[in-house]
Amino acid sequence: MKVFIYYQPPKGHDVYEGTRLRKTLKGACELADVTWVDNFLALPDIVHFLSPDDENKANDAHGDGYKVVFSLGYSENDPNARFFDYPSNGKPSLKAKSLRALSKADLILVPNDAVASSLNENKLTAPVKVLPPCVNLSRFEFANTAERNVFKRYYGVRDEEKYVMSCGDYGDHELIEKLKSIALGCPSVKFFFFGTKKHGAFSPFLLNHYKRHAPKNLLFNPIAEDDVYRSAMLNASAYLLLDEAHPDCTTLYDAFAAKTQVVAYGDQRFNPILKNKENCYIAASPGKAAKLIESLSKGEVKSTIMAGYLIAKQNALPNLAKKLKAVYTSLLEDQKKEDIIP
Repeated sequence: MKVFIYYQPPKGHDVYEGTRLRKTLKGACELADVTWVDNFLALPDIVHFLSPDDENKANDAHGDGYKVVFSLGYSENDPNARFFDYPSNGKPSLKAKSLRALSKADLILVPNDAVASSLNENKLTAPVKVLPPCVNLSRFEFANTAERNVFKRYYGVRDEEKYVMSCGDYGDHELIEKLKSIALGCPSVKFFFFGTKKHGAFSPFLLNHYKRHAPKNLLFNPIAEDDVYRSAMLNASAYLLLDEAHPDCTTLYDAFAAKTQVVAYGDQRFNPILKNKENCYIAASPGKAAKLIESLSKGEVKSTIMAGYLIAKQNALPNLAKKLKAVYTSLLEDQKKEDIIP
């Protein structure tokens, strides 16, 4: 069995969720003794896509007779791996190009039943299967203190300083406004937002624009390199999920693995793994989120970190490796059955 996990974001966008998901899937293949290849010339049995932007490649793979798999809903913070549109007043819907790309799929993988249910009205022809998100726990095991604290050195964070980390898309203005409101309500804590934007290079002009209109304790940044990102997550007082309308899988599970307190805004209906006061805290409004973060920073609220870490352990790379291999094997066995039907 040979698998080609295809994902090629634009230059400068290759350190965000889509890329991290690709690395995780490749790591799972290695653990499961599934051969992964890095081009079509190697004649893969399966081509696994992570973005609707690759609809033309999916068309080619389908036309050449390869089995086509899509992972959908795992990297929705990343605009280059996002399948849904998120209107400010209305429920998420698949992009037109997502529908075109998915029409060539033999199998669609989703992170949970909530995402699977949201696809029901789209009349997709390919079967949809839930494959829970996975995390590589070893990514947050640093060899020494210097590596562990690289984020603090680069960003001038003092050892005793509390900060909250959040991620998203700079094109989502509603999300940015929520973050500003939360930061204003919690002036004693720093907030670091890491994000990118769909089109073009991320310019210093854009960052400066956001900085001029933000409270002093809110710092906007482009996506950090992986070692800095992991250090930031590991040292954060909390990871804040801002968008209640879409799944947050790749970065959320990183937060669980890093033993970072998770705080979420809104109903989080597409993240059913989140249970308020069990493995995270969920706030109904920006004001309540600010008060909650303030209380957490003062140690006035009980931590839910270990419950979150248990989720990460249950969904660690070895477990995904077994499940992913079973998915691939089943897909190819179904093809063999089709081939022998007279």
